[in-house]
Amino acid sequence: MLSVEALAVPVITLFSAMATVGLVRKALGLHPGPDYVFFSLDSQVWRLIGAYLLLVLIAWGGLLVVALVIAGATAALGQVSQGGASFVAVVLGVAAVLFYIYGIVRTFFFIPAVVVAENHIGLRRSWHLGYGNFWRIVGIFFAVTLPCGIAYNVLSQTIMQIVAGGSVNAVLPPNAPPAQVPDHCQDL
Repeated sequence: MLSVEALAVPVITLFSAMATVGLVRKALGLHPGPDYVFFSLDSQVWRLIGAYLLLVLIAWGGLLVVALVIAGATAALGQVSQGGASFVAVVLGVAAVLFYIYGIVRTFFFIPAVVVAENHIGLRRSWHLGYGNFWRIVGIFFAVTLPCGIAYNVLSQTIMQIVAGGSVNAVLPPNAPPAQVPDHCQDL
């Protein structure tokens, strides 16, 4: 049976694509005027979802091919030297993971801009736009996500303090005896 999270993924993907297309249109100056909600189900939204799905399929396919190549190289070297095969498997695995991250970051970042500006799914174009920009993209990612993550944690902890009546600050060891647990935390 499917879980709620698995059923929510398509809905979240759709709303994320709608918001992304709307924001990119606004950033490119294609949609003048104030907007408070980006709700559109036009072709660019579906192209963006298709581009993301295509990238995921290519990434999984590439991961499968790389895993088979590493397994084959390890098996072939295992006939000669067991230690050498393990070393080669680890080195190839680390190199594959680093290239995988590099490729996904470089391609993923420009997909919305290519889909909106050029009106087609252009993974190759997105790859070319990312050339020489890997560290900038990583920097932008951290510059955006770290402040948002900090704000989220501050707000969620504040709300939990209000909802739980201040009992969230009770820092106890995992196996604390009942005598150490404050009375107002017993009911939680």
